[in-house]
Amino acid sequence: MKNDTSIGVWFTTDYRMTPPPTTYFYSYNANNAAYSVRAALVKTGSITYTSTPLSLPQAATFGTPDAGGYTPIPTVLGGGGITIIPPTCRLHTPEDYVVNMGEWTNKAQRPAYSTPKGFNINLECSGRPDNVYFRFEDTGISPGGNKNVSLYDGSGNKIDGLEIEMQYGGSRIDVDNTTITSVGPHGATKTNTQDFSFNSQSSVGFSARYVQRNNIQKAGTPYFGPVTGMVNMYVIYQ
Repeated sequence: MKNDTSIGVWFTTDYRMTPPPTTYFYSYNANNAAYSVRAALVKTGSITYTSTPLSLPQAATFGTPDAGGYTPIPTVLGGGGITIIPPTCRLHTPEDYVVNMGEWTNKAQRPAYSTPKGFNINLECSGRPDNVYFRFEDTGISPGGNKNVSLYDGSGNKIDGLEIEMQYGGSRIDVDNTTITSVGPHGATKTNTQDFSFNSQSSVGFSARYVQRNNIQKAGTPYFGPVTGMVNMYVIYQ
C-alpha cells in the first residue's frame, strides 16, 4: 500500500514473473484480496441543519486499476446519504400550566403593577441545543394592543383596564405570537450518537404580573370579580 497525495490511498500488488518460476507467487487468477473501508464523521465547526442528506462527491473513488477500474467511494460506503439530526427540546408533558396571580385592588395611579409571580416550564431534550426560544400567543378573543395577556370573566367577556405582563429574567416579553425569547442552551450533550430519546430534563423560569392602565370595566361598567387569561406557548430550538 502506498500514499499518493494527489489521489488518495492506492492498494497495489507486488509479484514477480521473472524465470525461473517459483512455487509461490501472487497470481491474479489464483488469489484474491479483501479490503475494508471505514468512515467517521468529524465535527469541525457549527452545523447548519438541513433535511437534505449529506453525501460524498462521486469524484472520490476506490479502485484496483490493474484489475479493471474504479468504484465510487459513495457506492462502497452505501451512498444513500447521511442525515444529521439536531438535538431538540419539547415540553416535558402536554399539560396546562396554571398560575394563580392572586387578588388585585383597583389603583388610582396608573400604570400600576403587581409583584411578579414566578413559575417554571419544564422541558425534556434529546441533546443540548445551543439556543432554545419561546414564543407566546394570546388566545383571547379580543387581545389588547399592548402585547400583554388579555383578561376575561367566567363567561368569556372582555375585562378592560387590566392585563397580565409576562417576563423572563426580569424583562418584559411581547405576547404577540411573533416575538421569540431566547432562554439559552438547555439539556445535556449525548455521549451515545445513536440515542435520540428525550431523556435530558430542564426547566425555564418565567414570571407574570398584573398591569392596570385604566379603570377596570366590563362593557363600560366597573367590574369586580375573577378574571382569567390564556396563552399558547411554543418551543423553538437551534
